[in-house]
Amino acid sequence: MSAKTLDEQRWFFADKLEPLFDKRLIRWLTSSPMSLYGLGIPPAQYAELAGVQALQMGAYDEAIPWLEKALDLHDVETISPLELATLRRRLGQAYYGQGKLAESRQHSMEALTILGRPLPATSRGLTVDLLQQLGRQVLHRLWPDHYLGRSKQTEETLREIAQAGDTLAEVAYFNNETVLAINLCLWGLNRAEAVGASPELARAYAHIGFLASLSPLHFLADDYVRRAQEIAQDLEDLPTQAIVWFLAGIVDLVTCRWHRSRSMLEQAIEIARQLGDRKRLGQYLSLLGNVFYYRGLFGRSAEVWAEIDALASRRNDAHQQGWSSTWQALFAMRS
Repeated sequence: MSAKTLDEQRWFFADKLEPLFDKRLIRWLTSSPMSLYGLGIPPAQYAELAGVQALQMGAYDEAIPWLEKALDLHDVETISPLELATLRRRLGQAYYGQGKLAESRQHSMEALTILGRPLPATSRGLTVDLLQQLGRQVLHRLWPDHYLGRSKQTEETLREIAQAGDTLAEVAYFNNETVLAINLCLWGLNRAEAVGASPELARAYAHIGFLASLSPLHFLADDYVRRAQEIAQDLEDLPTQAIVWFLAGIVDLVTCRWHRSRSMLEQAIEIARQLGDRKRLGQYLSLLGNVFYYRGLFGRSAEVWAEIDALASRRNDAHQQGWSSTWQALFAMRS
Protein backbone atom coordinates (compact mmCIF):
# COMPACT_ATOMS: atom_id res chain seq x y z
CA MET A 1 0.00 0.00 0.00
CA SER A 2 1.48 3.35 -1.07
CA ALA A 3 -0.07 5.33 1.82
CA LYS A 4 2.62 5.67 4.46
CA THR A 5 0.95 7.76 7.16
CA LEU A 6 -2.26 7.22 9.12
CA ASP A 7 -3.86 10.28 7.52
CA GLU A 8 -3.08 8.96 4.04
CA GLN A 9 -4.50 5.57 4.97
CA ARG A 10 -7.66 7.22 6.33
CA TRP A 11 -8.13 9.08 3.05
CA PHE A 12 -7.56 5.91 1.03
CA PHE A 13 -10.04 4.00 3.18
CA ALA A 14 -12.77 6.68 2.99
CA ASP A 15 -12.36 7.39 -0.74
CA LYS A 16 -11.57 3.97 -2.19
CA LEU A 17 -12.49 1.17 0.20
CA GLU A 18 -15.36 2.40 2.32
CA PRO A 19 -17.98 2.13 -0.48
CA LEU A 20 -17.12 -1.57 -0.87
CA PHE A 21 -18.18 -2.33 2.69
CA ASP A 22 -21.84 -1.79 1.78
CA LYS A 23 -21.70 -5.13 -0.01
CA ARG A 24 -22.58 -8.21 2.10
CA LEU A 25 -19.90 -10.39 0.51
CA ILE A 26 -17.15 -7.89 1.29
CA ARG A 27 -18.35 -7.55 4.89
CA TRP A 28 -18.30 -11.32 5.32
CA LEU A 29 -14.86 -11.64 3.76
CA THR A 30 -13.44 -8.94 6.05
CA SER A 31 -15.14 -10.11 9.24
CA SER A 32 -11.77 -11.46 10.41
CA PRO A 33 -9.23 -8.68 11.11
CA MET A 34 -6.41 -10.73 9.61
CA SER A 35 -8.16 -10.71 6.24
CA LEU A 36 -7.72 -6.93 6.12
CA TYR A 37 -4.02 -7.34 5.42
CA GLY A 38 -5.11 -8.28 1.91
CA LEU A 39 -6.64 -4.83 1.56
CA GLY A 40 -3.45 -3.18 2.77
CA ILE A 41 -4.92 -2.09 6.11
CA PRO A 42 -3.40 -3.59 9.29
CA PRO A 43 -6.07 -4.69 11.80
CA ALA A 44 -5.19 -1.99 14.36
CA GLN A 45 -5.56 0.83 11.86
CA TYR A 46 -8.74 -0.65 10.40
CA ALA A 47 -10.27 -0.91 13.89
CA GLU A 48 -9.37 2.70 14.60
CA LEU A 49 -10.79 3.88 11.28
CA ALA A 50 -14.03 2.01 11.93
CA GLY A 51 -14.21 3.46 15.45
CA VAL A 52 -13.62 7.00 14.21
CA GLN A 53 -16.34 6.63 11.60
CA ALA A 54 -18.84 5.38 14.20
CA LEU A 55 -17.81 8.16 16.61
CA GLN A 56 -18.42 10.82 13.98
CA MET A 57 -21.90 9.38 13.36
CA GLY A 58 -22.75 9.41 17.06
CA ALA A 59 -22.89 5.59 17.12
CA TYR A 60 -21.03 5.38 20.42
CA ASP A 61 -22.01 1.79 21.22
CA GLU A 62 -20.33 0.77 17.95
CA ALA A 63 -17.35 3.09 18.31
CA ILE A 64 -16.25 1.83 21.73
CA PRO A 65 -15.51 -1.83 20.85
CA TRP A 66 -13.69 -0.78 17.66
CA LEU A 67 -11.54 1.77 19.50
CA GLU A 68 -10.87 -0.66 22.36
CA LYS A 69 -9.82 -3.25 19.80
CA ALA A 70 -7.51 -0.72 18.15
CA LEU A 71 -5.95 0.02 21.54
CA ASP A 72 -5.31 -3.70 22.10
CA LEU A 73 -3.93 -4.31 18.61
CA HIS A 74 -1.57 -1.33 18.35
CA ASP A 75 2.09 -2.06 18.98
CA VAL A 76 3.02 0.06 22.00
CA GLU A 77 6.62 0.18 20.81
CA THR A 78 5.81 1.71 17.42
CA ILE A 79 2.74 3.86 18.02
CA SER A 80 3.65 7.50 18.67
CA PRO A 81 2.60 9.25 21.90
CA LEU A 82 0.37 11.60 19.89
CA GLU A 83 -1.41 8.71 18.14
CA LEU A 84 -1.89 6.89 21.45
CA ALA A 85 -3.24 10.04 23.11
CA THR A 86 -5.61 10.57 20.18
CA LEU A 87 -6.94 7.05 20.56
CA ARG A 88 -7.43 7.52 24.31
CA ARG A 89 -9.14 10.87 23.73
CA ARG A 90 -11.55 9.32 21.24
CA LEU A 91 -12.39 6.57 23.71
CA GLY A 92 -13.09 9.26 26.28
CA GLN A 93 -15.46 10.97 23.86
CA ALA A 94 -17.20 7.71 22.97
CA TYR A 95 -17.74 6.72 26.61
CA TYR A 96 -19.02 10.23 27.37
CA GLY A 97 -21.45 9.91 24.48
CA GLN A 98 -22.71 6.65 25.98
CA GLY A 99 -23.16 8.31 29.37
CA LYS A 100 -20.35 6.35 31.07
CA LEU A 101 -18.63 9.23 32.83
CA ALA A 102 -16.13 7.21 34.89
CA GLU A 103 -14.70 5.49 31.81
CA SER A 104 -14.69 8.78 29.89
CA ARG A 105 -12.78 10.46 32.70
CA GLN A 106 -10.20 7.67 32.84
CA HIS A 107 -9.37 7.71 29.12
CA SER A 108 -9.39 11.53 28.88
CA MET A 109 -7.02 11.84 31.83
CA GLU A 110 -4.70 9.23 30.34
CA ALA A 111 -4.67 11.17 27.06
CA LEU A 112 -3.65 14.34 28.89
CA THR A 113 -0.95 12.49 30.81
CA ILE A 114 0.51 11.06 27.59
CA LEU A 115 0.55 14.56 26.11
CA GLY A 116 2.50 15.86 29.10
CA ARG A 117 -0.40 17.70 30.74
CA PRO A 118 -1.47 15.59 33.74
CA LEU A 119 -3.96 17.14 36.14
CA PRO A 120 -2.76 18.36 39.55
CA ALA A 121 -3.22 15.61 42.12
CA THR A 122 -4.54 17.82 44.95
CA SER A 123 -7.31 20.39 45.34
CA ARG A 124 -4.70 22.99 46.26
CA GLY A 125 -2.79 22.20 43.08
CA LEU A 126 -5.99 22.59 41.05
CA THR A 127 -6.67 25.99 42.63
CA VAL A 128 -3.14 27.22 41.95
CA ASP A 129 -3.34 25.98 38.36
CA LEU A 130 -6.74 27.67 37.95
CA LEU A 131 -5.27 31.03 39.00
CA GLN A 132 -2.38 30.56 36.60
CA GLN A 133 -4.72 29.79 33.69
CA LEU A 134 -6.92 32.75 34.59
CA GLY A 135 -3.88 35.04 34.59
CA ARG A 136 -2.78 33.68 31.23
CA GLN A 137 -6.22 34.32 29.75
CA VAL A 138 -6.13 37.91 31.00
CA LEU A 139 -2.80 38.37 29.21
CA HIS A 140 -4.30 36.88 26.04
CA ARG A 141 -7.09 39.47 26.16
CA LEU A 142 -4.75 42.39 26.89
CA TRP A 143 -2.05 41.50 24.31
CA PRO A 144 -3.65 39.12 21.78
CA ASP A 145 -1.04 39.71 19.06
CA HIS A 146 1.72 38.54 21.39
CA TYR A 147 0.05 35.29 22.48
CA LEU A 148 -2.52 34.09 19.94
CA GLY A 149 -1.27 31.55 17.41
CA ARG A 150 2.30 31.69 18.70
CA SER A 151 2.80 28.46 20.63
CA LYS A 152 6.02 26.49 20.25
CA GLN A 153 4.12 23.20 20.58
CA THR A 154 2.81 21.52 17.44
CA GLU A 155 -0.74 22.32 16.38
CA GLU A 156 -1.72 18.62 16.56
CA THR A 157 -0.58 18.35 20.18
CA LEU A 158 -2.35 21.54 21.25
CA ARG A 159 -5.59 20.50 19.56
CA GLU A 160 -5.47 17.08 21.18
CA ILE A 161 -4.93 18.66 24.60
CA ALA A 162 -7.83 21.02 24.01
CA GLN A 163 -10.17 18.22 22.87
CA ALA A 164 -9.31 15.87 25.73
CA GLY A 165 -9.69 18.72 28.20
CA ASP A 166 -13.03 19.67 26.64
CA THR A 167 -14.45 16.19 27.23
CA LEU A 168 -13.03 16.01 30.74
CA ALA A 169 -14.50 19.44 31.56
CA GLU A 170 -17.99 18.22 30.64
CA VAL A 171 -17.51 15.13 32.82
CA ALA A 172 -16.35 17.36 35.70
CA TYR A 173 -19.38 19.61 35.24
CA PHE A 174 -21.80 16.69 35.55
CA ASN A 175 -19.85 15.42 38.58
CA ASN A 176 -20.17 18.86 40.26
CA GLU A 177 -16.39 19.33 40.24
CA THR A 178 -16.61 23.09 39.71
CA VAL A 179 -12.97 24.07 40.16
CA LEU A 180 -11.80 21.28 37.87
CA ALA A 181 -14.36 22.17 35.19
CA ILE A 182 -13.40 25.87 35.18
CA ASN A 183 -9.70 25.00 35.20
CA LEU A 184 -10.04 22.65 32.23
CA CYS A 185 -12.08 25.16 30.24
CA LEU A 186 -9.52 27.90 30.83
CA TRP A 187 -6.39 25.97 29.94
CA GLY A 188 -8.22 24.38 27.02
CA LEU A 189 -8.99 27.88 25.78
CA ASN A 190 -5.43 29.10 26.34
CA ARG A 191 -4.04 26.24 24.28
CA ALA A 192 -6.67 26.55 21.56
CA GLU A 193 -5.88 30.26 21.21
CA ALA A 194 -2.24 29.33 20.73
CA VAL A 195 -3.30 27.43 17.59
CA GLY A 196 -5.63 30.04 16.13
CA ALA A 197 -9.04 29.64 14.48
CA SER A 198 -10.13 26.00 14.85
CA PRO A 199 -13.09 23.92 16.03
CA GLU A 200 -11.35 23.59 19.40
CA LEU A 201 -11.13 27.37 19.78
CA ALA A 202 -14.79 27.88 18.89
CA ARG A 203 -15.87 25.31 21.48
CA ALA A 204 -13.50 26.75 24.09
CA TYR A 205 -14.88 30.27 23.63
CA ALA A 206 -18.43 28.93 23.93
CA HIS A 207 -17.63 27.03 27.13
CA ILE A 208 -16.07 30.10 28.73
CA GLY A 209 -19.09 32.12 27.64
CA PHE A 210 -21.34 29.64 29.42
CA LEU A 211 -19.25 29.83 32.60
CA ALA A 212 -19.24 33.63 32.49
CA SER A 213 -23.04 33.66 32.15
CA LEU A 214 -23.31 32.03 35.58
CA SER A 215 -21.73 35.18 37.08
CA PRO A 216 -22.89 38.81 36.90
CA LEU A 217 -20.44 39.30 33.97
CA HIS A 218 -23.05 38.76 31.25
CA PHE A 219 -21.29 41.20 28.91
CA LEU A 220 -18.23 38.94 29.06
CA ALA A 221 -20.35 35.88 28.32
CA ASP A 222 -21.82 37.58 25.25
CA ASP A 223 -18.34 38.54 24.02
CA TYR A 224 -16.99 34.99 24.24
CA VAL A 225 -20.11 33.54 22.62
CA ARG A 226 -19.85 36.06 19.79
CA ARG A 227 -16.24 34.98 19.19
CA ALA A 228 -17.31 31.32 19.20
CA GLN A 229 -20.12 31.88 16.72
CA GLU A 230 -17.93 33.84 14.31
CA ILE A 231 -15.32 31.08 14.20
CA ALA A 232 -17.89 28.25 13.98
CA GLN A 233 -19.70 30.01 11.13
CA ASP A 234 -16.50 30.47 9.15
CA LEU A 235 -15.32 26.88 9.69
CA GLU A 236 -18.64 25.34 8.55
CA ASP A 237 -17.99 22.41 10.91
CA LEU A 238 -21.40 20.98 11.83
CA PRO A 239 -20.52 19.27 15.15
CA THR A 240 -18.77 22.43 16.33
CA GLN A 241 -21.66 24.63 15.21
CA ALA A 242 -24.11 22.44 17.12
CA ILE A 243 -22.14 22.72 20.37
CA VAL A 244 -21.65 26.47 19.95
CA TRP A 245 -25.34 27.13 19.22
CA PHE A 246 -26.27 24.94 22.18
CA LEU A 247 -24.03 26.82 24.61
CA ALA A 248 -25.19 30.13 23.15
CA GLY A 249 -28.74 28.96 23.84
CA ILE A 250 -27.80 28.26 27.47
CA VAL A 251 -26.33 31.76 27.84
CA ASP A 252 -29.55 33.26 26.45
CA LEU A 253 -31.60 31.03 28.75
CA VAL A 254 -29.64 32.14 31.81
CA THR A 255 -30.16 35.79 30.85
CA CYS A 256 -33.90 35.23 30.12
CA ARG A 257 -33.68 35.93 26.39
CA TRP A 258 -36.24 33.24 25.63
CA HIS A 259 -36.80 33.75 21.90
CA ARG A 260 -33.11 33.87 21.08
CA SER A 261 -32.44 30.87 23.30
CA ARG A 262 -35.11 28.86 21.51
CA SER A 263 -33.69 29.84 18.12
CA MET A 264 -30.14 28.81 19.08
CA LEU A 265 -31.29 25.50 20.57
CA GLU A 266 -33.47 24.63 17.58
CA GLN A 267 -30.50 25.15 15.27
CA ALA A 268 -28.36 22.87 17.46
CA ILE A 269 -31.12 20.25 17.55
CA GLU A 270 -31.47 20.29 13.77
CA ILE A 271 -27.74 19.68 13.34
CA ALA A 272 -27.76 16.87 15.92
CA ARG A 273 -30.62 15.18 14.05
CA GLN A 274 -28.73 15.60 10.78
CA LEU A 275 -25.60 14.05 12.29
CA GLY A 276 -27.53 11.27 14.02
CA ASP A 277 -25.89 12.10 17.36
CA ARG A 278 -28.52 10.96 19.87
CA LYS A 279 -26.44 11.82 22.93
CA ARG A 280 -26.10 15.45 21.92
CA LEU A 281 -29.68 15.49 20.66
CA GLY A 282 -30.91 14.52 24.12
CA GLN A 283 -28.79 17.26 25.70
CA TYR A 284 -30.01 19.93 23.32
CA LEU A 285 -33.65 18.88 23.64
CA SER A 286 -33.41 19.05 27.45
CA LEU A 287 -32.63 22.76 27.31
CA LEU A 288 -35.41 23.38 24.80
CA GLY A 289 -37.77 21.59 27.18
CA ASN A 290 -36.63 23.97 29.91
CA VAL A 291 -37.28 27.01 27.70
CA PHE A 292 -40.83 25.83 27.00
CA TYR A 293 -41.43 25.14 30.68
CA TYR A 294 -40.17 28.53 31.88
CA ARG A 295 -42.40 30.25 29.32
CA GLY A 296 -45.44 28.35 30.59
CA LEU A 297 -45.72 26.05 27.57
CA PHE A 298 -46.06 22.95 29.72
CA GLY A 299 -47.55 20.74 27.02
CA ARG A 300 -44.71 21.47 24.61
CA SER A 301 -42.17 20.87 27.37
CA ALA A 302 -43.76 17.51 28.24
CA GLU A 303 -43.58 16.43 24.58
CA VAL A 304 -39.88 17.29 24.43
CA TRP A 305 -39.09 15.39 27.62
CA ALA A 306 -41.03 12.37 26.36
CA GLU A 307 -38.77 12.35 23.27
CA ILE A 308 -35.70 12.62 25.49
CA ASP A 309 -36.89 9.63 27.53
CA ALA A 310 -37.39 7.56 24.37
CA LEU A 311 -33.92 8.49 23.07
CA ALA A 312 -32.27 7.72 26.42
CA SER A 313 -34.07 4.37 26.70
CA ARG A 314 -32.86 3.27 23.26
CA ARG A 315 -29.30 4.27 24.16
CA ASN A 316 -29.52 2.98 27.75
CA ASP A 317 -28.26 6.37 28.96
CA ALA A 318 -28.83 6.37 32.72
CA HIS A 319 -28.12 10.10 33.12
CA GLN A 320 -30.64 11.27 30.55
CA GLN A 321 -33.17 8.71 31.76
CA GLY A 322 -32.80 10.20 35.24
CA TRP A 323 -33.38 13.71 33.92
CA SER A 324 -36.48 12.69 31.97
CA SER A 325 -37.93 10.72 34.90
CA THR A 326 -37.61 13.77 37.16
CA TRP A 327 -39.35 16.03 34.68
CA GLN A 328 -42.07 13.52 33.87
CA ALA A 329 -42.78 13.20 37.60
CA LEU A 330 -43.09 16.99 37.74
CA PHE A 331 -45.56 16.99 34.85
CA ALA A 332 -47.56 14.21 36.55
CA MET A 333 -47.84 16.34 39.70
CA ARG A 334 -49.16 19.26 37.63
CA SER A 335 -51.85 17.18 35.92
